[in-house]
Amino acid sequence: GLPGPVVVDPVEANPGSPADQMVLDLLHDGLTRLDADGEVQPAIAASWERDAAATRWTFTLDPEARFTNGSPVTAEHVIASLNRLARAGTASLAGLRLEAVAGYDALAAGQAETLAGLTPGDGTVVVELSRPMSALPALLAAPQLSVVAATGLDGDTPLEDLPLSGGWSVESAGTRRVLLARQDGREGHLEGIELVPHESAAAAHDALGEGDVDWALVPAEPDDDAPRPTVSTPFHAEVFLGMRVDAPPLDREELRQAIAAAIDREAIAEDVYDGFARPLASVVPE
Repeated sequence: GLPGPVVVDPVEANPGSPADQMVLDLLHDGLTRLDADGEVQPAIAASWERDAAATRWTFTLDPEARFTNGSPVTAEHVIASLNRLARAGTASLAGLRLEAVAGYDALAAGQAETLAGLTPGDGTVVVELSRPMSALPALLAAPQLSVVAATGLDGDTPLEDLPLSGGWSVESAGTRRVLLARQDGREGHLEGIELVPHESAAAAHDALGEGDVDWALVPAEPDDDAPRPTVSTPFHAEVFLGMRVDAPPLDREELRQAIAAAIDREAIAEDVYDGFARPLASVVPE
């Protein structure tokens, strides 16, 4: 049960909406993905490697990666998708995640058409960064950094005919529900998923209570008399403490690694946040 319309375009999706992010994750794949433990796994990229400074990354694409129409996912698709998101500039919170890619400032300012740091190769995408970023593969797993066929998203192509890079294809689409079918060869325990839009989070939550849907967000002010969902989780907020790494001595990777290893995360959670926080051992919470 969705608290609004089905949003299929990563540029249009709200990064603060779990429902929007869930739909993007079903329909599109990125270069990488995160498993249930928050570890980075291959997706459209079969493998990747970096230089010693973590400023040049080479992603080798899976030669079997295909859109739902059977056409191969190419390096040009990857680069076009990231450029499309970055062009939104500071108006896009998701686009800001690409700020470290060389040429982002020029593109966001309208002084360039593409990110200078993205280069296609023979089955590869090279990403040049303006500063070190060892977490780049994890960042590229975000649903809004997915690989899309932008021509379909920008036009009047019906949802059923959109070439999608994810594990699900659109079997049928109407104003009241969208039926997804799992792609052949993709692992999973569900054969189909129904996306049911509602006018609001409250309406979707009411549908959950009535048994019309199996999943819905808890609205900000739920009706106390409404049935509770079988599973609920609190909203997570992550706090990241960064270092300025473009000047000595923090330009040395070995020193940054030593500092990161020396941080007592348990003590920070207990002393600074009075025990209300938990150390974040990976990019996303468990």
